[in-house]
Amino acid sequence: MIPHAKMRELAKRYEGRTDLVQLWTVGENYKLHEITVFQELVAAAFYVHTSPDCLYPANHESGVASLCEAARDFTPAPTSDELAGFLLEATPIFDLHTAFCAFDDLACHAPAAMDRCLPIATALTRFRLYLEADARARKTLKWLAALPWSRLFDQAMQMDGATVALLGERAFFGDDCEIIAIPWEDVSHAAA
Repeated sequence: MIPHAKMRELAKRYEGRTDLVQLWTVGENYKLHEITVFQELVAAAFYVHTSPDCLYPANHESGVASLCEAARDFTPAPTSDELAGFLLEATPIFDLHTAFCAFDDLACHAPAAMDRCLPIATALTRFRLYLEADARARKTLKWLAALPWSRLFDQAMQMDGATVALLGERAFFGDDCEIIAIPWEDVSHAAA
């Protein structure tokens, strides 16, 4: 990955160019991507699975309420029965949460981020396989299909592609944490 200082130089060098390819855009409009709203839902489910407070029934209900709140940004918003699939198995939620956190850590230039990158699309596929193996998750699967699932998966692949470009020193973070491809003619010496 290109060092942070060099990324700032690249952002300044290419400032104002309209021909640059944005591999992933977050910024203020991050909720336009279903996958980033899904990330908030996964974070809420992770909290339910890991919070010591959730061991007590009254506190568990507040954790589930935060899960329902995170789900409101979806169209269609899932019912509580459809959200239940997020709480059936901790392992796929942990995998998804780790993959999303590793992606976010790249933007923070965390030193260990490069070693911890996990493909988000792979974690998403594993999550779906867990749901398909559990008959209690049928309603969750039906809701995911209505999103549609393919759009979530496509966006996960787009995030993974942006990660590969970052790690391969073929992309950099812009001023709003968008991931921008280095123009092909500059790839060989942009990271130098």
